[in-house]
Amino acid sequence: MELPWYSVVVPLFVFIFFLHNCFTTSNNNKKNIPPSPTKLPIIGNLHQLGSYPHLMLLHLGSKPVIVVSSAEVARDIMKTHDLVWLNRLKSSIADGLLYGSTDMTFSPYGEYWRKIEALLCFTFSATKEFNLIMILEKKKCQT
Repeated sequence: MELPWYSVVVPLFVFIFFLHNCFTTSNNNKKNIPPSPTKLPIIGNLHQLGSYPHLMLLHLGSKPVIVVSSAEVARDIMKTHDLVWLNRLKSSIADGLLYGSTDMTFSPYGEYWRKIEALLCFTFSATKEFNLIMILEKKKCQT
């Protein structure tokens, strides 16, 4: 009796899938991530939220979340890694609708973003000054 082709191919794909997952998870452990307590399969670390140090990796359900629970540690992170937090998320929708994310909202932080910010600040402050001058001129004309 001859075996059908899928009885050999399906277990082979399952084996390759598990082998691939074993190697990719071992590479993920080499990243520079904070310590993490052991997690439960479905709820992750939800039951341990208040009982660990100031910087840790928790798994809330299936999502990994880095938790900073100290103001000093948060201040230190924001000082040393400030450029990471300044950049915006890349969005293909914003790239398509806004001509390659050239507006101030979606453009990455850098020289271009600083020039746009200076231009907008100048424009808005000039508009306020213009409106104040118009109000003063109207008051002069009324007197």
